[in-house]
Amino acid sequence: MTEDQKAERRRVVTNNKAWEIAAQVRREYMTELLIGSTVPRGTLRYVSEVVMTDPGGLAAGDGDRVASLVGKETRPGAWDRSTATALATDASETRLPLVLLAQVAASVEARFGEHPAWRHPAPALVAYLRFLASCGYGLSEVEREVAGESERDTSGTSFVP
Repeated sequence: MTEDQKAERRRVVTNNKAWEIAAQVRREYMTELLIGSTVPRGTLRYVSEVVMTDPGGLAAGDGDRVASLVGKETRPGAWDRSTATALATDASETRLPLVLLAQVAASVEARFGEHPAWRHPAPALVAYLRFLASCGYGLSEVEREVAGESERDTSGTSFVP
């Protein structure tokens, strides 16, 4: 391997590990956001853009993942929407954007949070990270790299804080 190839390999290994750590921190932040009493500014716009841009992608956020993000008991491997349904049914009108955000976050995390999506960031991931940053979440170095790379290709993601 050349020195450049070795350096790139080290970068990949480092960022893969950093992505795993960042995913856990990001999910914890999202849980706090979802159980909080305040709907962050821009939430309804962000979730509306996600729904209109990629409605099929929302299905990736299964009931177990939604339950996990809102701090409820989960049943891994089961397609159980009871927590998600109760979340929507019990929510006040003002908290409904957070219910939608729970589904969107579950979807994005299911598609991009488990594997090193930082290498080829999808517009949906970029928009998600930008939204979280606008809410006060401190992006990790690898997440900043993803959000920064996307400024060159924002097709399908108009959310800019």
